Amino acid sequence: RIADELSHAIEASGSYVYTVGQYQSFTPLVAGGPITDAEHTLFLSKAIYPETDVLAYHVIANPVTLFSNQVQTDQRMTPSILTELMASAAVAVPVLSEEELIGLLLVVRRGNKVNGFTQAEIRLAEWFATAIALALENGRLYHKAQKRLSESKALHQVTLAILQKLELDEVLQIICDEAQRMTSSSGSAIALIESEDRLRVMYCAGETPEKPGRIALGQSNLGLAISRTEP
Repeated sequence: RIADELSHAIEASGSYVYTVGQYQSFTPLVAGGPITDAEHTLFLSKAIYPETDVLAYHVIANPVTLFSNQVQTDQRMTPSILTELMASAAVAVPVLSEEELIGLLLVVRRGNKVNGFTQAEIRLAEWFATAIALALENGRLYHKAQKRLSESKALHQVTLAILQKLELDEVLQIICDEAQRMTSSSGSAIALIESEDRLRVMYCAGETPEKPGRIALGQSNLGLAISRTEP
């Protein structure tokens, strides 16, 4: 919605929002405005990297607003995703959260006789970038809160099982199930040390290489973790 509103407000040909991904790349998030299906597909199919995209390089090196009304000949912006989007004029605004680069907003105009972006339009794009930063940060905080809530519920379940004085097998089953759910893993297993070279797998949830029963300490991932005293 933000991308659509921005494109409409300053009569842009399209607005594109990226988030910062791994290895300082920019991952496509959402696009808006009067863009074609082909342009939308191009945007979504391509992360941009500072090694191959000169605009990404400049934004990461110095996260300040860049704009050009002659994109195709501006060495700060070509070759880049703007070249592929056939932009004639463009504004690139870093999305910052407490001075940390978390995304990128691109606003483009296409055509041979387009009007360049004015200072007022550039300031408006920067305002929208601030709104995007707030939205991304709120999303991050929401997911963090949900994760903490999930962890709290899991700890509550385990604590409740102990206080209810359930049998050991029942407590281990609850711990194993909650561990799998909290980590969104395909499986989990709990084993107890039975002797110097043997483990007993007490319970499994989901898909795991270990199955309930006795196993050699050195022949399982669980035994390897115990031997190394680390995950």
